[in-house]
Amino acid sequence: MSLPEVRALLDARRREREAAEGGAAAAPPLVAKALAYAERFDAIRSSVRADQLLTGLQGRGLTHVEIASLVDLAPATPDEARALVGTLAAPDRLTEGELQAVLDEIATYKALD
Repeated sequence: MSLPEVRALLDARRREREAAEGGAAAAPPLVAKALAYAERFDAIRSSVRADQLLTGLQGRGLTHVEIASLVDLAPATPDEARALVGTLAAPDRLTEGELQAVLDEIATYKALD
């Protein structure tokens, strides 16, 4: 899962818990830590934009794990992306231009927030 997905999931669970317990209920410590981490390092604050980005990248021939890794790690170049996400280094994967387009799209969404 990408950080935007983790943040959205944990935030939804927090709201459900608060609604069920009738107010501000304290989350279990591990959940609170995970949510704090996702909020701190998630560069795409808007869940709508995060959904749009993740949906758009699914049609680019990337696996969900590759998408999550690229969104979370935000490599600057195709070479860096291939070094960080080993499956992208396979010869039958994305071309240099295709991978650069993916990185540009991620950077654009991150710049919006």
